[in-house]
Amino acid sequence: MALFSRTPDVTIGIPAYNAEKYLPTCLQSIADQTADRRRIETIVVDDGSTDGTAEMAERLLKDLRLRGSVVTRPNSGTPAEPRNAVLDQAKGKWTYFVDVDDFLGPEAIESMTELGREGRADVVVGKYVGVNRGVPKVMFRETLSQTDARRTPLIDSLNVLKMYRTEFARDLGYRFNPRLRMAEDHPFALSAYARTERVAVQADVDCYHWVRHKTEAGSQAHLTGHVLPVDDFYAYMFESFAVLARAVDEGLPLAGYLRDRYWHRLLSFDLPTEMRRNRGPEDRDRSIATARRLMLAERVRDSSAEFNLKSKAMLRALELGDREMVENVGQLLK
Repeated sequence: MALFSRTPDVTIGIPAYNAEKYLPTCLQSIADQTADRRRIETIVVDDGSTDGTAEMAERLLKDLRLRGSVVTRPNSGTPAEPRNAVLDQAKGKWTYFVDVDDFLGPEAIESMTELGREGRADVVVGKYVGVNRGVPKVMFRETLSQTDARRTPLIDSLNVLKMYRTEFARDLGYRFNPRLRMAEDHPFALSAYARTERVAVQADVDCYHWVRHKTEAGSQAHLTGHVLPVDDFYAYMFESFAVLARAVDEGLPLAGYLRDRYWHRLLSFDLPTEMRRNRGPEDRDRSIATARRLMLAERVRDSSAEFNLKSKAMLRALELGDREMVENVGQLLK
């Protein structure tokens, strides 16, 4: 029998761009898994790197005796198309999206697949360990073989650094949008949460080491330093609400709840962060106007029962449209 003749349990999908310095740690963490490496497929998608990322990935897969392949494609500038390529090619029952500058704990795959089988889960969330960054904590108070977005605060984790049942992910009817230049994972995660009541949470094992790397100047890169044009910034919010509207139209029982909780999240985190960004007066006014347009289009007041004092303060400041007040509230909600 050939070494890799059996169908893999898990496909690990890794988007990579100019990632030579990160690949060794990331791929070594896969080689160090307690799970049988023959049952793990690794797909590295090189998004048009200008260094030797693809060649290094090929060499490491061979040297570490990892089952997998390297896919090369023209540069797209975001992880969206590389993740779509992973979903198109994955052979595993599960697909685990991993960022190339992060790494897995040694028991991640074994513990998450066992829990996923136990709960017949569509999504398995492994405990995050923050490296130079904060990570969600409340949702990891206990290990759960089966939960959903209403019973567990999954809205706190809208990244896609999770393990998805491959056919479930393919059947969502949503593909990662390469036109989104920020938070392209929000619409995908919300689509998944709206369509399942079988999410497993592995809280007893350190599964995913989520790294914020220091800049060359020695300071950490923060969200407030990431300044996109206003329309590009808000694009993920408009698309996320479109995904949720479709879920509501389909009569999915969790869709309305997710819509309310997403508004709470935006008003208490994403929008205050945006209002702290270094924008000039004209750009700030445009950002406030865009937020107000979104609030009107998506009937924010219909969701206000879910709001706490923080989100209510941001809501009121935006409704009044006063630039100084909006910026002050943004600072208060750090």
